[in-house]
Amino acid sequence: YGLLGSTAYGEMNAAELAAKAVAYINVDEGVSGGELKVSATQALAKVIRAAAADVEDPRDGRSLLSHWGGEVGLLGSGSDYTVFLDHLGIASADMQLSGSYGVYHSVYDSFTWMATQGDPGFRFHVAMARLWGLVAIRLADTKALPFDHSEQASALAKQVVALQKRVTKAPVGMLHFEPLVSAVAKYASAAIDASSAENDVLAFTERRFLLPSGLPRRPWFKHVLQAPGLYLGYAALAFPGIAQAVDDGDWATADEQIQAAANAIRQAALFLGEVGGATPPQMAIA
Repeated sequence: YGLLGSTAYGEMNAAELAAKAVAYINVDEGVSGGELKVSATQALAKVIRAAAADVEDPRDGRSLLSHWGGEVGLLGSGSDYTVFLDHLGIASADMQLSGSYGVYHSVYDSFTWMATQGDPGFRFHVAMARLWGLVAIRLADTKALPFDHSEQASALAKQVVALQKRVTKAPVGMLHFEPLVSAVAKYASAAIDASSAENDVLAFTERRFLLPSGLPRRPWFKHVLQAPGLYLGYAALAFPGIAQAVDDGDWATADEQIQAAANAIRQAALFLGEVGGATPPQMAIA
């Protein structure tokens, strides 16, 4: 209820999680249909796609990937990944096989409904378990963790462009996007150099996207790249501190958040650069 259990767990074990946790893989509404839907830290997109290519879709024996197409969305809130990503900076993913689900959170949302209507034979449950298991194994049992920071850098570049288009009424010269564009370019370059590093610290780059002071008006949420929109419920915003301030017409805060996001991404680039050079830096506690 209210994510209280996972939030308390994350807060009470923050030091150990910051030092050891590679990723958090979430399955909430595991099966409500047959269409795979994935939202995740973009650096995990490649390993999820590869796993989906190796799992059969129960409908026709083709892969889950062939039906899904591979699109990975942003994470907002509403499920237990929230504390791990938004507060602790642990790379996270949420996966579900979704569809029309008219009994959601009702007294009819029962084992009987699932066994007779939702997933007779539990074939899609098996597929989801296989997908989750493959992703977990490939993140746990490898020398070179399958984090693709180049994919994340590419996604950030597109999100910066979309963010600039979001700005329609800012006073001339009020917002300075150049540092953010430059920081994303540095991160993209560092990601290429670090792509073949056999080093667990690849997973800890996500920690660098946390702001110690948190996002404006909600300091518990610290992640500068993705978070739930302040007025959107569960839905996600890219560069949430900047986008929210832009939507509010708070240009001073928007510019401050641009600089804060740029600084965080530069720190991630420097961190990745050290990984690429096989000199892991000391871990900071989120």
